Amino acid sequence: MKSHLYLLYYIISKKYRTNIRFVLCWWLPLISLNVFSENKYPMDKNNQVTAWLPLLATRNVDDLTEILAVYPWLEAIYQDMASYLHKPEEVLTMFSDALKILDHNTVQYMIDEMQNTIDDQKAQISDAHSQLADRDSQLTDMHSQLADKDSQIAALKAQLLSQQK
Repeated sequence: MKSHLYLLYYIISKKYRTNIRFVLCWWLPLISLNVFSENKYPMDKNNQVTAWLPLLATRNVDDLTEILAVYPWLEAIYQDMASYLHKPEEVLTMFSDALKILDHNTVQYMIDEMQNTIDDQKAQISDAHSQLADRDSQLTDMHSQLADKDSQIAALKAQLLSQQK
């Protein structure tokens, strides 16, 4: 029997502000449910993967009763799936709730990004204020030096005038 299981190798690299970098590797199996439903695979009570695949690939009730006989713990899951067929608004509610959470997370992310921008701008403003304060103190020093020089010039002029008389 030919196997129709495809594996994907997925790598995620994430870098944080602390310059810590994480590289995560995932193996993702992709299984064609059409092929799985066409070929009968043996059911193993100890293997949960072989329980999920026939449940997801089943197309008629007879196969479903056989699957539930081998894997009784799937009955509650099947009942949930069946209730979604009869009440699709519950599925929409689940998606709506998931979208609300996603929207909330997106808004929170945007707020965090804006806060980071504000913090950076506050730091730049603080640096500019400290540079202005330094320039003000330099300007004050120059004014006092200029005043000293003016008083020295006035004293020298007075001395020069007194020597010329």
